[in-house]
Amino acid sequence: MSDRTSAKSAFSGAKSSAPQEKNAAASSGVRGSAGVFRLTPPILGILLAVCYTAAMSRDFDFSIGHFEPASFFFGAAVFLGAAGAVLSVLSWILYTGRHALTSLPAPTPLSLAGAVLGALLSAALCMQTLLNYQTARAAETAETLSPSKLFLFSALFGLFLAIALLLALSRERRHRWYALICTLLGALSVNIAMFGAYFDFALPLNSPVRNFTTLCQASVLLFLLSEARIALTPEDKPDDLPAGFQLFASSACAVFGIGIGGGGALWQLIRSFSFGSEIIGKTPEPNLPVLRLALYLAVGLIAADRLLRLSLRRLTPEEIAARRQAAREEKENKKSAPSSGDKEQNQSSEA
Repeated sequence: MSDRTSAKSAFSGAKSSAPQEKNAAASSGVRGSAGVFRLTPPILGILLAVCYTAAMSRDFDFSIGHFEPASFFFGAAVFLGAAGAVLSVLSWILYTGRHALTSLPAPTPLSLAGAVLGALLSAALCMQTLLNYQTARAAETAETLSPSKLFLFSALFGLFLAIALLLALSRERRHRWYALICTLLGALSVNIAMFGAYFDFALPLNSPVRNFTTLCQASVLLFLLSEARIALTPEDKPDDLPAGFQLFASSACAVFGIGIGGGGALWQLIRSFSFGSEIIGKTPEPNLPVLRLALYLAVGLIAADRLLRLSLRRLTPEEIAARRQAAREEKENKKSAPSSGDKEQNQSSEA
């Protein structure tokens, strides 16, 4: 009897541990297969920064606002940027609805360095913009849609970005209401800077520098929105955080934040040390100083850290079916729910 009981208990124990082993294997499989996939965007960002710096230093024609047609480094930068964009979209498609987070991203030394650097750069950028505002405003000829005004508002709202980056380092405070507001206002500062760069006619509308800068700012904006989504997610419910969007936003920001922010900042630093050269008095980015580009680089470093530190698990077919069913039910409930106008009409008819 004792042998039979022990055999039965051993069988039941092995049966109960099977799902756990299956989940552990799936999680380790995700880590192994996705490790290279998630490591690629930061590498692409570093290569893009090198090529963008070389293209700006060697092959940019200031007279027409374009790169030379036969520029190897500009072609390589375009290829790396396109590869990073495709990889980011693929991460969204492949991971949405099929994977879930096992825990929310935790602060690391790299994210700490990026947050402190970003906060300092945001404060310095605000001071620089305030000091140079009158000069920039006097140089403008247009009465409306002043880029200098937009960049001034962007720099002022950037102080909230500095606070948001520091609050994100605390597991407890990053979920407070003020952390969410600061993150959204920080995203607004980047959005205003995008409008300012768009209405800045120092460059032709089809200039590659303008297009690269827009991609960089858009990727930083998406990452800040993903950080706001983290602020809305409780620490004990990581499954509520959409894994696909987190990977997409972090990948795009790691590519273009490091590539264009870092490359543009490095080129401007090289330009500033080119004493005696005519290049020192010219810039295709008059309203994008090195501080703003370095700020985008700092956010790109945080995005790269988020991308590499995300802990994912593969959902089981039952979990995928349950999530789809819940999404369908939620959609049907929204359709069947009466609108506020219908409610007022029903109340008036009853009265």
